[in-house]
Amino acid sequence: MWLFVYFCHRKIYITDHLPVFTILMRPFKSQSQLWPKVRIFSKNNLLNFTNMTEDANWDSVYNHSDVNTAYNNFRFVVQKAFNASFPLKTLLKWAKDKPWITSALKVSSNVKNSLYRKWLKTKSPIDEAKYK
Repeated sequence: MWLFVYFCHRKIYITDHLPVFTILMRPFKSQSQLWPKVRIFSKNNLLNFTNMTEDANWDSVYNHSDVNTAYNNFRFVVQKAFNASFPLKTLLKWAKDKPWITSALKVSSNVKNSLYRKWLKTKSPIDEAKYK
């Protein structure tokens, strides 16, 4: 079905088949939010955690007769030492890395990419032969 409308002495065609738009408002995730965060449990970090728990002030745990308050204080001391010893670190390795892509293949790919970029700049047949 067509509808004709005159606007400024011109004939405008309007159809009943109008496009449908949907706008989804979602928060944008930055690249750093997409990378996973991990804790590193190395021997050095474990030793640091042990030392921090040994040196912690446990009086707030032992001096309470209420079990819930003592447990909350215990959890706070341990959690503080845990977060200080094992901080969250951003894992920069791509989650899309495939297990069959070895470090040697990555090196070969980087070499080929650099040869390709060199060939793009010079357009030399010698550089093209090295690239291919």
